[in-house]
Amino acid sequence: RRSGYTAPEGSYTIQDRKSGCHLYYCGDIDPEGLEIADRVLARGAGKIFPWRMTVEDYYRSMSNEMLTDKRLNRLDKIANLELRELAKRLKAEKKAGYQEHLIDFMVEDIKEPPKILPYQEKK
Repeated sequence: RRSGYTAPEGSYTIQDRKSGCHLYYCGDIDPEGLEIADRVLARGAGKIFPWRMTVEDYYRSMSNEMLTDKRLNRLDKIANLELRELAKRLKAEKKAGYQEHLIDFMVEDIKEPPKILPYQEKK
């Protein structure tokens, strides 16, 4: 808890881990958003999956906001392999991506879920 703000990863409890549910996490594609996603995915390994956080989604969500070197340096701590690829792209482009630019894609995902979800075994 920082300055009265509870990080989103705090809402994933031990009960959730035991329930067998699978969660999808989407956040802003900026240094702080990737840090949060990294913690969320680590905490729910095998149960929480990134949603709309690919390089392709980054380009769809890219803003004109230039990121400072100080913010970009935060990306060096990202541990998740998928997010690390995204972090490399952020460092190259130096622009933030925001999830509100992905809303139409998210609505379509909900209406028409992918045939193979990350937690399903491929046959």
